[in-house]
Amino acid sequence: MDAQAVTWAQYLRRDIVLLMDCDAVALLPGYMDSKGAMLELTIAQSLGMEVHPLQHWLDRQGAAA
Repeated sequence: MDAQAVTWAQYLRRDIVLLMDCDAVALLPGYMDSKGAMLELTIAQSLGMEVHPLQHWLDRQGAAA
């Protein structure tokens, strides 16, 4: 599929399918300005997934090392 021909809605549909296989979500800086990220956040929270800013996951990974 030509990447330029793919619509935002098509990307979001694909992303939501991928989100269903996740246990947790890392929020990137600026996520609040992204309509897609906010939709993904809402879905993740509704499904009871663990959701934290990226730095939380990085700090947690460093503490485990």
